[in-house]
Amino acid sequence: MGLRRAAWLAGPLRCSTRGVSLPADKKKNSSFIDDATATVMVSPRRSTLYDTLHSKGMVVGEVNNGVSSMQRAIYFEDEGCEDRVKAEYFACRENAAIWDMSSFVKLKISGPDACAELENMCSLTIDRPVSEGRLVYCCLCNKDGGVEGDVTVLRTGEEEFYMVIGAELLRHVLQYLRSTIRPGAKVTVTDISDDVGVLCCAGPTSRAVLSTMAPDTDFSNEAFPFATAKRLTVDGVSVLALRVCFMGDLGWELHTDMENLPILYDALTAAAEPYGVKDAGYACLANLRTEKMFLHWGKNMRVGVEVTADQTPLELGFPVKKTPFIASEALDAQRGNISRRLITIAPKDATELRFKGHETLLRDGKEVGIVCTTAYSYNLERPVAIGWIENKEGPAPWKWVLDSDAHHEVRMEDGTLVACYVSKKAAFDSEGVRMRS
Repeated sequence: MGLRRAAWLAGPLRCSTRGVSLPADKKKNSSFIDDATATVMVSPRRSTLYDTLHSKGMVVGEVNNGVSSMQRAIYFEDEGCEDRVKAEYFACRENAAIWDMSSFVKLKISGPDACAELENMCSLTIDRPVSEGRLVYCCLCNKDGGVEGDVTVLRTGEEEFYMVIGAELLRHVLQYLRSTIRPGAKVTVTDISDDVGVLCCAGPTSRAVLSTMAPDTDFSNEAFPFATAKRLTVDGVSVLALRVCFMGDLGWELHTDMENLPILYDALTAAAEPYGVKDAGYACLANLRTEKMFLHWGKNMRVGVEVTADQTPLELGFPVKKTPFIASEALDAQRGNISRRLITIAPKDATELRFKGHETLLRDGKEVGIVCTTAYSYNLERPVAIGWIENKEGPAPWKWVLDSDAHHEVRMEDGTLVACYVSKKAAFDSEGVRMRS
């Protein structure tokens, strides 16, 4: 396979597969509309690692972004292991594991007004120096304060930004951007998802693995702190390394040209081999992110989704900038009057029972909430869930939510009541020490 320089990594982003421009008068732009409303393609997309991972026992699943579907690993078969999800979970928590996360949506947002428009849409400050290399995890909001998606944004040039979004949100986010970018704004949105492949190495051993793979780069916490990005070269391949991961542990995402992803993967797995690091899939990721209280946005509330456009950053417990943006007025009105909160739910007694999702949460016998995402925490040896609690009689300050005299239960599908804890913090590493270490 011939190497080509990943132009989108070499300073300002220039490589694109589909240009999506918003003209000054915001008349219909066919390329934008086609991307945002296209019928789902019949043939699923695959990363350039598909054949390699399939030969290593990959069990395949698919994710749909509203425009097309993409195949990715659910877990990896191993004849000597009865529970691969559990094994891959502990590989991350106790050692490290490697994921192909190329199904992420990746957008280039550029133009003279790109920064101003992102500032108007995002719940945190985007206008940061390029040299800072700061990753901003925030919410895209509507004028009512609702969350239209959670995104990670990196400024890559004075007029260019790199946005990474959950794998299911391409169509929705393109529609949101088209309807929210203001008339007259000079902004171009380009979907580069198929151009860019992503590997993630996460777990306490990940720093040692990456230091072996790229010995000229300092991966120490002082030189490469959490929520920052650096450009590096691995075996001649340009890589954008982001110190974030969806597993809630020490880890890095490695973004590179999709054509060069196999070269990067070979270098990463070679460095990982002495440490016993293995491949992992998305099944264990559900366990990892749920116990860490990392969220999943969806157009409709369903099992596995905690956030829709009906919820606000304040209800999620997310920080919101003080400078004006599209949702400022609505959020200012909500401050001090928040009636529902996102919480972690876990049974008081260690048990093998499994929440299924959409169970009812009761407080002193009254229905006050719902279980959304569920998983089993192998570390805690009990099920954990992310859900919502609401005070239907007024505000729900944390003092009310966490009142030790209140008795919380989850009503299971068969009517059984299970006594539970509720918390504003994640069930695992609640202070985020591991991912920032």
